Amino acid sequence: MTSRFWTVVGVAAALLAPALDAAAAAKGKAKDAPTAGGATAAAPADKATSLKAKGDFPAAAGNFDDAAVAYRDALLHRAAFTEAREALAMLLARTGRYDEALLEVEEGLKRDPAWKKGLLDEARIEQMAERWPEATMHYRLY
Repeated sequence: MTSRFWTVVGVAAALLAPALDAAAAAKGKAKDAPTAGGATAAAPADKATSLKAKGDFPAAAGNFDDAAVAYRDALLHRAAFTEAREALAMLLARTGRYDEALLEVEEGLKRDPAWKKGLLDEARIEQMAERWPEATMHYRLY
């Protein structure tokens, strides 16, 4: 039990490190941007990043419902946030909801056509669903 705990903690730390670094860097920039009242406020992108990071903890622990809620909240704050959309799509795929996962990736590709990793995610999801012709097609597009 103890070794599993530290494994989950290690995975969570590895998943969160880039998001926390990005949030810290963005927070430093937000300090220079005063609001109308003279106070500073975090940019909406910071909120989306923190919500995505909030979803990474329960996802690493296997609590997929709470993770999905946090990822969807992040997407409400920044619809073109490909990292949150990818996390949600892969989470849905891991729970067997392949069609929903593919819809999330397709939405991400509509919002950000330059998101080439989305094509790889489509292939991975099709492979998880054992849809071999579709997976092969997406791997070729990637």
